[in-house]
Amino acid sequence: MDVTKREELLEVLDELLRQNSVWREEELLDRLREGGHDVFGGWHSADPVRLFRAHFTLFHLLYLLRERLRGSGEADLEIHCLRIARRALKRHEGLVPELHDPLRAYYLDLKQLEETDRVAVETLLDAFWGAYHRRSSRLDALAVLGLEKNASDADIRRAWRRLALRHHPDRGGDPATFRRMAEAVTILKEHPLAN
Repeated sequence: MDVTKREELLEVLDELLRQNSVWREEELLDRLREGGHDVFGGWHSADPVRLFRAHFTLFHLLYLLRERLRGSGEADLEIHCLRIARRALKRHEGLVPELHDPLRAYYLDLKQLEETDRVAVETLLDAFWGAYHRRSSRLDALAVLGLEKNASDADIRRAWRRLALRHHPDRGGDPATFRRMAEAVTILKEHPLAN
């Protein structure tokens, strides 16, 4: 993307964020596309590489805009795929040096966009869905044991003992219920609580 096009898109993004201070990524991409900004043409594609490129380009621009807004002391941006929000700078911001932000570094490095091919995009997607399914399996297993999402290993052991005494087939419990509980404990051992 040339400098003129980048500056034009930064102006458009800034104006959209002034009009509505909170957006989701897909809303912002749709609005930009409706405005004729073809750099985002891949947003409605089924091709994961085109989707990645649209996402990366938007986030690259958002991080550039955030740098500009912070530098002028005008505003700040919260940048996340579920929430892109313009907000006022807090009084202490700008006085304390910023910590390293790996996402900022990633999206400002255009080599990431240029060097990310189909295999890399599919690897990223596989990692995301794997983590999603592990989390989902863990939450389902915790529900079987009647536990909350942040249950510790000790909480799981206590729940297992209490429920096993009640549902063990040798004590008159239902074998299917006991089997579901045992499967839940196995899942929780395979997918421990992430720190």
